[in-house]
Parts: sequence; C-alpha cells; structure tokens
Amino acid sequence: MAEEQEKVIFNPPARILVIDDSSLNRQFISSALKSRDFDVTVTKNGEEGVNAIKDKNPEVILLDIMMPDEDGYSVCRRIKSNPRLSHIPIIFLTAVDTIEDKLKGFDIGAADFITKPFNHKEMSARVRTQVSLSRAMNEKEKMLRIAMEERRNAVVARIAGGISHNFSNLIGVSIGNLLLIESLLGNGVNPIAKEALSDLKKSLERQKTMLRQFLRLSNRGFTEDNNPEITENNLSTLIDEIFENLLMQDRASKTQPIRLQKNIPDKMTFLCDQDHAREIFHMIFNEIISSAVNPVSFNVSARIEGINVKCTITIAGFSVAREIQDSIFEPFALPLANVGTGLAFSVVKNLIEVNKGTVNSQSNTEENKTILELNFLSSESGNLG
Repeated sequence: MAEEQEKVIFNPPARILVIDDSSLNRQFISSALKSRDFDVTVTKNGEEGVNAIKDKNPEVILLDIMMPDEDGYSVCRRIKSNPRLSHIPIIFLTAVDTIEDKLKGFDIGAADFITKPFNHKEMSARVRTQVSLSRAMNEKEKMLRIAMEERRNAVVARIAGGISHNFSNLIGVSIGNLLLIESLLGNGVNPIAKEALSDLKKSLERQKTMLRQFLRLSNRGFTEDNNPEITENNLSTLIDEIFENLLMQDRASKTQPIRLQKNIPDKMTFLCDQDHAREIFHMIFNEIISSAVNPVSFNVSARIEGINVKCTITIAGFSVAREIQDSIFEPFALPLANVGTGLAFSVVKNLIEVNKGTVNSQSNTEENKTILELNFLSSESGNLG
C-alpha cells in the first residue's frame, strides 16, 4: 500500500532533466525516476543541459552543484535569467549539507535540495512534489487567463450588442419611412423608382436580420436565452407553418421556387423553447433560400434515437466547400455571397445547444448536397422543465 502511494503516475508522464557530470549519478537518478514512470533526459554539463531545456521542455531540473567548467550555481543563474525558462523548478544535488550553501541556492532561485548519497524514495518524493506544484500553478494560471479572456469578451460583447441594437433601431426607422414613401406615392410611381425602393427595403431588411443575429451572438452567455422555457413542439406542424410563411415570402419576392419533401410522423414531438424552435428552423430554411443561386429542395425526415429526436434536413442544390465544412457553424465561416447573412448557422447552433441539443453537418460538392442533423430531446425523455 505504501509503495502504491509513493508511485504516483502523472499523465502525461512528468518530464525531468538531469544535469550532472558524474555518469554514476546520472545512471542512478535516471534508473530511479524511470522506474516510477518519469520521462528522464540526462546531460553531463551546464551547456548541454541548457540546450536540452529548449528541446525537452522539462517540468523539473535536477542540477548538480559541483561540476567542472561551470558549477550548478552559475547554470541556475543562466536558467533563471531567461524569462522563458525561469518558471522551471530546480532541485540542487549536493554533497555538502550546510545552511550557507542552501541559502545561496535559495537566493538564486532553487526550489529544493537533495543531499548525496541519494535515497531513491526521497528523490522520487521531492521530484513528485515539485511536479505537482508546477502543474497546479500552470493550471491556476491557465484558469486565470481564461477568466480574464471571458471578462474581456463580456465587455466587448456588451459594447457590440449596444451598437448592434442602436443600428437595428435606425434601420427600423428607415424601413418605416420607406413604407410611408411607398404608400404616399401609390401606383403612380415610376417602375424603376419602385424597383429601387423595393431593393432598398430588401437590403435594409437583410441588414436588420444580420444585426439581430449578431446581437444574439454577442449576448450569448448573458441573456435569458440560457434559461429557455422548454415545451413540447410538434415537429411536423412546425415545419408546415414555417414553410407556409416562406412560400408567402417567395411569391411576394419572386425568388427561386421552394420544394419540400417531408417524412415526419404526425405526432412526433420534441423538447425546445417554442420561440427558439421556430427561429432555428426558420433561419436554416430562410438562410439557404435567400442566398440560393439555383433552385433548392429540402427533404426533412425525423426518427427517434434513444431519448433524442433526430431531424435530418437534406438540402439538394446547395453545398459547402470542403475546406470550410468543419467550421460551417462559426460566424462568417461561409462567404456572404454564398449564404445569407453569414451568422444564421452560428445562431442556430447556439440555440440548439442552449436547448440541450446538438447539430452537425456534412456536405458533398460533387452531388451539390448538404445534410444537417439536428438532435433534440424527445418528449419521452422525461426532461421537460
């Protein structure tokens, strides 16, 4: 039992660098530490040791004090004077156990001392302690960096969200004024001017959509969207309602015809915030339709897999370049000329994940086809509320 407690396994194995001019010492230390699953590199002088640091990136250095040419104190000073290396704990190996020597070592940055003749259990314990401290410190610094980055992102997001909200209001006013101008002009307006007004209104509507989606992304993590009101949603009915709405827009704007095939059980339901559910599917379909150069068709099917409803949307006539397929759900991963606002898929992913679901995609450029797979909790999963 004591042996098991002594042999603590680090994952990945801790990297140890030994700097000692004695071949016997190097052999003993290497054997003792390797038997306890340390990754050991040995060097015979300070110059070799310093060069090895750059290649091996050790977590702990065992450094002999009494060496010819350059003693351990000098090597320690060289290491500690380099900002990129100074964090590495150094354990001095010494045959002299005096207070003066230890104080001198601590003054120049030593973390610990091991006195000759060596005891392999003591050596292993002291090395293990320094590795544990070093890794704990690295993890603490990592978490601190993440926390600081999150705070910076939060500030930037709030600023961006405020700007986006203000621009959205301005665009709303502009759209309102355009509608007023159209109503005042009536049917007597020049056809060219009428078409220009229509194009301007579409442009403003698209900008408003982009800003709304950007606002949602910028506020991700701080809004009520992270506490959705989970309800049952009938998938077949939802798809029908969204497509009826899109067909009305299609007839009004005279865009490419929309074709839909649906293979969904009539009574299949899934768990999701109702507003989020509508927004998820509307953004997927609308984003593709609004940017389609050629006619596209949708085949929507669904089935139960365990506690999930897997909804598969096959889009014929639309594909994504191979080099960006893995990042399709990142903001602006898709070129604006290729897909609507460039933000919709990011918002879709965010909304699905907030509702405890997942989404993934695969695209085939040769067949000009894209498949989206959306996974929601089923109503039978028992996760309602």
